[in-house]
Amino acid sequence: MRKIIEKAINKRKITLFFAIFFSITGIISYYFVPKQENPDVSLPAAIITTIYPGATAEDMNKLVAKKIEDEIIDIDGLNHIETTCKKGVSNILVMLEMDTDTDKAWDDLKDKLKAVENQLPEGCFIPQLNTDIAETTGIIISLSGEKYSYEQLNSYAEDFRDELLTIDGMSRIDIIGEVEKEVKVQVNMDRLNQYDLSLEDVYKIISAENIQLPSGEIQYEDGKMEIIIPQTYDSIRDIEETILMGTRDGGMVRLKDIAKIYMDLEDGSKKFKQDGKNAILIAGYFKEKENIVLIGKDVRVKLDEIKEVFSKDLIINEVMFQPEDVNKSITDFGMNLIQGMAFVIIVVFFITGFKNALVVSAGIPLSVLFTFNIMNILGVDIHFMSTAGLIISLGMLVDNGIVVADTIQVNLDEGMDKKKAIIEGALKSSSPILSSTLTTIGAFLPLLFLPGAPGKVIGDIPKIVIATLLNSYLIAMIMTPVMAYIFLEPSDEKKRTIPFKGFFEKLLNMALNNKKKAIVIVLLMFAFSMNMKNVIGTKFFPYADKNILYINVDNEVAGDMDKTENLIMDIEKILKNTPEVTSTTAAIGDGMPKFYMSMFPSVPSKDFGQIMLRFDLNKGDRFENKEELTDYLQKELDSKIISGKATVKMLEYGKPIGNPIRIRVIGTNYDSIYEDVMKIENILESIEGSVNVKNDGEKRSIAYALDIDHNLSKKYAISNYDIGRQINIALKGNKATLFRKSGNEYDVVVDTDIASLKGLGNMKIKSSMTGNKVLLKEFSKTNIKSQINTLKNYNGELSITVTSDNKFGYSPIDIENILEEKMDREVFINRVVFDGEREEIDDVFGDMQILFMLAVLLIYSILLVQFNSFKSPFIIMVSIPLSTIGIFNGLFLMGEPLGLMVMLGIISLSGVVVNNGILLIEYIEEGRKVGLTLDEACKSAVDKRYRPIISTTATTIIGLVPLYLSKNPLFTGMSIALMSGLLISTFLTMIVVPTVYSLVNKEKSFNN
Repeated sequence: MRKIIEKAINKRKITLFFAIFFSITGIISYYFVPKQENPDVSLPAAIITTIYPGATAEDMNKLVAKKIEDEIIDIDGLNHIETTCKKGVSNILVMLEMDTDTDKAWDDLKDKLKAVENQLPEGCFIPQLNTDIAETTGIIISLSGEKYSYEQLNSYAEDFRDELLTIDGMSRIDIIGEVEKEVKVQVNMDRLNQYDLSLEDVYKIISAENIQLPSGEIQYEDGKMEIIIPQTYDSIRDIEETILMGTRDGGMVRLKDIAKIYMDLEDGSKKFKQDGKNAILIAGYFKEKENIVLIGKDVRVKLDEIKEVFSKDLIINEVMFQPEDVNKSITDFGMNLIQGMAFVIIVVFFITGFKNALVVSAGIPLSVLFTFNIMNILGVDIHFMSTAGLIISLGMLVDNGIVVADTIQVNLDEGMDKKKAIIEGALKSSSPILSSTLTTIGAFLPLLFLPGAPGKVIGDIPKIVIATLLNSYLIAMIMTPVMAYIFLEPSDEKKRTIPFKGFFEKLLNMALNNKKKAIVIVLLMFAFSMNMKNVIGTKFFPYADKNILYINVDNEVAGDMDKTENLIMDIEKILKNTPEVTSTTAAIGDGMPKFYMSMFPSVPSKDFGQIMLRFDLNKGDRFENKEELTDYLQKELDSKIISGKATVKMLEYGKPIGNPIRIRVIGTNYDSIYEDVMKIENILESIEGSVNVKNDGEKRSIAYALDIDHNLSKKYAISNYDIGRQINIALKGNKATLFRKSGNEYDVVVDTDIASLKGLGNMKIKSSMTGNKVLLKEFSKTNIKSQINTLKNYNGELSITVTSDNKFGYSPIDIENILEEKMDREVFINRVVFDGEREEIDDVFGDMQILFMLAVLLIYSILLVQFNSFKSPFIIMVSIPLSTIGIFNGLFLMGEPLGLMVMLGIISLSGVVVNNGILLIEYIEEGRKVGLTLDEACKSAVDKRYRPIISTTATTIIGLVPLYLSKNPLFTGMSIALMSGLLISTFLTMIVVPTVYSLVNKEKSFNN
């Protein structure tokens, strides 16, 4: 190290050149490093959708979903599967572990779905796999207008898509919400009954008439020429003229004689609305590892160009434009970073003087810029987490420079030759600052191994802090001596007085004179603080700092999209009368495209909808924060919506877990499960603070059931297939063929005009064996029976989930604890599993406790190597529990709960607070070497190291102030924990560490 420092000083121009060079490359790296709003925590999730027309929910579960579940349950990396079975459709949500190789898992899943196809019943469609459900959109644009049809809006959307796809950096553009048109062939059953035709005959004739088969080739001398037979249907008139049969008098029965043929909107397509108007959405996705701020500028230019071309009465809304959000987020955090740098430099100036501040502060921008180079190499993106890592590092990265510069200044003041003073000062400082750097790194290093989504969220913070601290060490050992050689001279000014020094000297004297009493007092303080942990509450992740809410809407009538749409429209009217709400975008029959990282994937359903709304609290001047607005909207909807359930939700950082309170009831009998669910729901509703209590099960509903007299049906030679197939076409409609026109394809769907039980009974069923037709009512009757419209499975087992939110100011963990206590007094038939935020916190905090112990072990190992002692590291590490006194009291006073980010702060603080203890123990042992008594050595150490300890503590705390002032809810609690923990720990360390050292060591010659 001596040679390196000497060469750096001797060839300081080259040293300065490389410092400037790597600073410039750091600026370039900052420009090109991908920029995002959030870390990439996309859930590895997929949905398997299977359609089986006409099947009940129970049939879907038994004949379709169960077979798929049994086949896929053992794929590698599976976390869990959730199945929803409704009439004619099953959706299976497949969730993998966060660290799973998704490409391999999805390939495995595709193979298993292929294998299960032959096990599915006849008439069941092939399962469709969608692996894009967890991808977050980069932009969402809505197109709407009073005079535009869905077809016109879709045409405009296609123009949008074509233009946006020309931009480098866009991976795909989806058009969502087009309500497709179809050709309806509505058969008049009274007319059909007059002929020897069944609905299936009509269906087959239409399908056969328009089929396109390979016709073959004719051999010529010069080669072969293919023969093409075009499809029959070129117009609606062609369909109408389809010949169904001939009559005895030589006439023809054509399709138009028994049916009405017309173009209509497709039934059951998901729809979207923008501020109450029918809309089409354009969802754009960015390529991975791209700078979306730069791409966003290109998108903005293209959008402005497109808007100029389109008609002015076409309403174009930017529902979500992530590049601007990212740019604002990075700009805000960039300002926080600059503020932090400025604050630290000012503090260093007041502590060390102008020239010393110049020498030390040069390391701040250098460390940050050098870190951008490392981020570029490691592939770490710039987002709020990585920027927060830089801000956390700010105060710590000057510590090494302060120690080196201070030691050099002491040598210069003692009259040592300048170059020698600098080299010797740097060498003398190298060992202690390396130890302190390594202990801090030792605290952050285990955080790299936090598993799951939390590890993905915070993973870049330890990377950035470690990189910055390593840079700061190298800069302190190389650049600080060079800067000292240029700027430092022997000091002719008196040392600045550091506040409270006399006060702490008195406290130390009292503690040394009453060692055991002092330790007891500190232990009582520690016990009191640990009790505060139970008072402050727990919140896994805070709500996101966004002016967006969303509302999940559940229609109480299963499978009725029209009523879902009416329900959405009723809610939109309420929102329109709320001045704070500035815009609404609604999805009917599905959820919105995923517009935020923690949105939970929704399952398409005709009785489900979702509304995304933007708000401005300044519009109404009624609410202090979004929590109050959320509570207000929930109360409004609860009081005015009677035909369904609307749940207002706030966006959250971190892993999506849905509702914070979630209880699964698992069993084999639906009615038994539902009975237990109602018990839990009633208990939960009685607990203060719980809100939006609901379950995803349903009461049995009433349905008509055909009771077939099989003796009579056999007499007429009518099979079950004849009955089921013809009724299915009559009531559900079946796609017979495709109609192509102007480059577009439209389904041709055969259905009937049957609208009542009487009409169904008067339908004639044709025997496929004899050709005879018999009225359905002659061999059947209609009964009423109960049925289940929706069935849910969890990991292949029948289940119903009870969920609840918590009112603002109430802890979901406390609510769940009370619920569990009350449930213990009840008897439940089925298995009950708690699966909410409490369990997620237990899992993650358990992992973090292990990581904390690992951090402590690493720190102890580093100290053991440095001091070659088992006892001294234990004494130094007394600083760690002392920090919790400040942490929990600080959180309590500021009203912040214990969360994941606070836990990160606690773990990382363990590596910071021990640095003060290291300095004290070093100087205590130096004092004993020169013959001082134990207490004299302790007092001397505090006297000599008071200034650097206070200085480094002040810079670290001041560096965190901008993070707190940012008011970002994700970092508020963490910054409070770091600042309060470090502040209290520093002051107590200067009293407790010397006292403990004096207590556990004997008064004897240190050299012996």
